[in-house]
Amino acid sequence: MDAKLRLDAIGRTLVLALQENARASYAELGRLVGLSPPAVAERVKRLEDQGIIKGFRAEVDRGRLGYGLSAFVRLRCRAETFPAVEAFARTVTEVVECHEVAGEDAYVFKLVARSIQHLDEILLRLAAFGATTSSLILSSPVAGRVLPPAGE
Repeated sequence: MDAKLRLDAIGRTLVLALQENARASYAELGRLVGLSPPAVAERVKRLEDQGIIKGFRAEVDRGRLGYGLSAFVRLRCRAETFPAVEAFARTVTEVVECHEVAGEDAYVFKLVARSIQHLDEILLRLAAFGATTSSLILSSPVAGRVLPPAGE
């Protein structure tokens, strides 16, 4: 794990504000923290260079893109399959998250699918690596939480 980087009050405010609205202009952010837009741009660039801000992306409605189902899938497999499992996860569009975990399972995936049949097709492909257990996501009461730096 990387050591926690210390942020001053301006850095903390920028991190929180950009998590809430990544499209905020440097002028808007500057008004929030009392800096000029060029100074904010430099601070944001520094946060990116430090790896605190990893990127900016649009949050999309997967259902409106045709993926009406989401599921968590746990995979129990042998260590020698790990490279192939990770290659599978990187190349299958419907795998939106892949986590190597400790415990009885080796991986936990978050998948999206167009239908139950489509999900079943993906699960059959995953079963080539080991035993799977699936849970359909009915709702996500907490998703995409904005995080302050730890300890605050």
